[in-house]
Amino acid sequence: MFTTIEFDNTWGFRKDMRGSSVGGRYGFINMKGDMVIEPVHEIASNFSEGLALVVVGGKRGYMKP
Repeated sequence: MFTTIEFDNTWGFRKDMRGSSVGGRYGFINMKGDMVIEPVHEIASNFSEGLALVVVGGKRGYMKP
């Protein structure tokens, strides 16, 4: 069974992933539109030099794809 996800917004591909927002939370989808990083982040930047800035629970950090 497949689940359809409607995104509020998406932005540029980096590292074969595109940022996306669902219900005010941010995650990442692949080029096929499959969710690869669940939208649990309060803030998420594009990947740059292999890292993306994310905020979860008010705490900042960097994540790898």
